[in-house]
Amino acid sequence: MSGASAEEERYEAQQQQLREQQGLENEGDLDLPEIQVPEVNPEIYKDVDPVLFRGFITVGATINDVPFVFKSLNHHEFQWLALTQAATGSSAAVQRYYNTFLAYGVAVADGVNVLRSRDRHLEKLANFFAGLPRVAHQRVIRHLSEINRRANRAVLLVEPYVMEAQSRLRWVQVKGLDLSATAVTGFEGSQMLGLNWGQLTWRALNHIEDLKENAEREWENAKFIASAMAGKGMQKIYNADRRRRQDARREQVERREKILRLALLNEPIDEQKSEGNVVVARSVGELTDQLERDLKGEKDWHDRVIENHENRVRADMQRRAQAIQEARQAHIQQFGDRPVIATTDLSGLSKSEVQRRLRERRVEILESLNRNAEHPELTDPKYADFSDKWLQQPIVGKPSSVMPIETRARPRGTPFRRGF
Repeated sequence: MSGASAEEERYEAQQQQLREQQGLENEGDLDLPEIQVPEVNPEIYKDVDPVLFRGFITVGATINDVPFVFKSLNHHEFQWLALTQAATGSSAAVQRYYNTFLAYGVAVADGVNVLRSRDRHLEKLANFFAGLPRVAHQRVIRHLSEINRRANRAVLLVEPYVMEAQSRLRWVQVKGLDLSATAVTGFEGSQMLGLNWGQLTWRALNHIEDLKENAEREWENAKFIASAMAGKGMQKIYNADRRRRQDARREQVERREKILRLALLNEPIDEQKSEGNVVVARSVGELTDQLERDLKGEKDWHDRVIENHENRVRADMQRRAQAIQEARQAHIQQFGDRPVIATTDLSGLSKSEVQRRLRERRVEILESLNRNAEHPELTDPKYADFSDKWLQQPIVGKPSSVMPIETRARPRGTPFRRGF
């Protein structure tokens, strides 16, 4: 047991020496607490998956004993609806607009996939909704507006959904595929709808995350190369990187919490830390106004989210480039403008320097041989095991100075006896 404890103490001493050589004891920033990311109930993202991987949210209904499956509309459909059904202010134009709106919201009618050839069924569906009683007509409009409101809230939740591990897994599965294709949605005719705002945002944010991971990988390689030249000075950069990653993670968690509060509790985001509040459209009129602002070129929350991510990635890359430049300047000040690896000058040693090192090495070898010649038993590993086992401590000094081991006297006897 004493030998094992001595080995442990020797190991700890070596590790302490290595930490001191690398400057780990002087920074004090290595014990930063880990950022605890609170878990989010998956039920919150129940509308995000169909918006991303189907393209719309669906709800079933029965009208005049005819089963329908209604879907949410994306911004392409609202834009086309606004262009083809321009309201002139008359009641007939408004009625025609809402009838077409309901027709665009039908995915399946009486078991027939409308999206497969919607242009052929569109007029028939609009006439069907025009023939409904006023109360039933308004009720269908309210239900369809509700699923569109849910779809817009799901688009708002796309940004915090990107931070979940499930989102990155799905991104690996469908990366490089068209999210509106039948192979992804499983719904024939979905490719005619195009990508909605949620799909565009999710794809853009995941692409930015891929760029960040690639930049981090290149930065780690650059630090590995620079550590061979700068040595101990690189520890400050390592600690700064860890603080930077924790700050970025903390900001990400805070951003996710604010968006969740906005989507679930309608709490506005702090205007001092964001470029504007995210407004969720809750009616067809608000959706139309939002599309008009998009056509005018005004930035909405989707554009701001992508712009903020791009600015953060660009700022991180600039900080890394500056850190590499500072490490290079420190190396030049310490070693000069020469490539140095492991404190050895690659330009070579002079003849006098080689002779001096050889003489020093010969002296060290002779001193070691003299010590071993005077007390050769000190280099015997069996002798060391004997001292650890019986003396309970390593031998220091000459072996002759160690006290002999006391043994008990045994009675003298004869090896063989007769009479047996």
